[in-house]
Amino acid sequence: MVNITINTDKTISINGKKTFLIGMGAICYDMYSIVNCEESVAINNKSIIDFTPTASSFSISTKDVYYGDRLFVGRGWEGINNTEVALNGFFGWSQWDEPNPGVGFYKNYTTKAQVIAHLASVYAERKYAITGHPVSIVLCCDYYIDVNLWAAQNYADIVMWDYYAYQDDLEIYGDLVDYNYWWEIASVQNVGITTDLENFNKPVMTYIQALGVTGTGVYPITKKMARAATYTAITAGVDGIQYYAYLYEGAWNNDPNTTTGLWKNQTLAAEYNEIIKEVKSINDVLVSPTVSHSWHSDFTSDDVTFSNTIYKTIAWYPAIRNWNYIRKEVNGKTYLIVVNKDVSPVSNVQMTVSGLSGTMGAKMLGDETTGSASEHKSTPIPVTNGVFTDNFDGYAVHIYQISSDIPCPASECDFTITQ
Repeated sequence: MVNITINTDKTISINGKKTFLIGMGAICYDMYSIVNCEESVAINNKSIIDFTPTASSFSISTKDVYYGDRLFVGRGWEGINNTEVALNGFFGWSQWDEPNPGVGFYKNYTTKAQVIAHLASVYAERKYAITGHPVSIVLCCDYYIDVNLWAAQNYADIVMWDYYAYQDDLEIYGDLVDYNYWWEIASVQNVGITTDLENFNKPVMTYIQALGVTGTGVYPITKKMARAATYTAITAGVDGIQYYAYLYEGAWNNDPNTTTGLWKNQTLAAEYNEIIKEVKSINDVLVSPTVSHSWHSDFTSDDVTFSNTIYKTIAWYPAIRNWNYIRKEVNGKTYLIVVNKDVSPVSNVQMTVSGLSGTMGAKMLGDETTGSASEHKSTPIPVTNGVFTDNFDGYAVHIYQISSDIPCPASECDFTITQ
C-alpha cells in the first residue's frame, strides 16, 4: 500500500518523497465508460496519478494491471471498497465531478443544500485525517453549488478546478491564440479565486485540457501550447496538474468513434508524456518553497521584472502582462521559470532578479530540443547583479538555473571559469 502524507507546507509526499502530482486523467477509462485504447497509450503513460475515478465495470484486477506504478482514486460517492484500498496504486477518493443538483450522481437531488450535505458526509467518512488517503474535489464554476474553490476546502483534502480554454466561442472565451490569458481570467472568475493560491489551507491543483482531435467547438493544441499551459498553471502556484484526456467527450453519447480523446492521437499523446517527463525531472524544484511568483493581473509581484512587456487587452480585462514567472531557491541556487503567454515572440528581454549580486550564469533546464527554450544549456547566459537578457518564442517556457557555480562563456565573462 502506498503511503500518502499531506505536509504542513501543502506538498504531498508519496512514500516519503515530496512529489508534484502530475498525470493524465480519462485517457482510456473514466467514471462512465471504457474504450480499447491503443496499448502503447496505456503502457507509455508517464503519469504519476490519474485523478479521474474509473468506471464501475473497471474491475479491481484490471486496475492493478492497468495502473502499475501509477496512482488512482476511487469513487468517493460510493462505499469504501477495502479491496481497492489495499491495491498498491490506491491514492484516495474523488468527490463527484463538478457537483450540481440534477446532474450525474446528483440527478435526484433538487437543492444545492442537499448536494453540499452529501459532499460533507462523504468527506467526513473518508478524509485524510481519518483514513490516511486524501479526498479530492473538482469544481468548474462557483455558480454550480455556490461553493467556490476556497469553500471547497470544507469538503476535500485537495481542491481542484477545470477551466478548459481551447474552445471557439469567441464571445465568451476569446480567440484561441489568447488561451493562456483566458485560462487565467476564467479560472479566477469561475471558481472564485480571490486570494493567491499560496494562501489556501490545502493543496490546490488544476485540470488542463488535453484533446486529441477536433470536436464540436473544441480543438487540440500543439505541444508548445500545451507546455505553455502547463507552466502557466505552475507559475500560478498549483501543487499538481491533471490533463483531462477526453475519453469519449464530444458527442456525449459514450460512442468511442466520436470521441475527441487524446488516445486517438498517438503523436500528441506522446508529446503530453514528454511534458510530464520534463515536469517530473524538476520535481525537487517544484516542491521547494516559492520565493515569489506572478500570474494574472490580480496576483503580480515585481521581485522579478521584465522589459519589452506585451500588455494584452482581453474583453473587460485591460493590460494583462504576457510574462508569468515563479522563483524558487534550492541549495543556494535560484530557479526561475518564465512563461511568455503570448503567441508573439519577444526579443532582447531584460530580466532583473532582485537580491542577486555579483557575476553568475543562467543555464537553461528542460527537455526542449528546438526553439528558444532549447538554447543556453551548454552555454549559459551571463548574469550580472541579477540582470540578464534572453529571447523568447511565442508561448515559450524558459526554465533557468542561476548560480555563481555556472560559468558563462569565457568571451563574455570577466572571471576565470572553473574547469
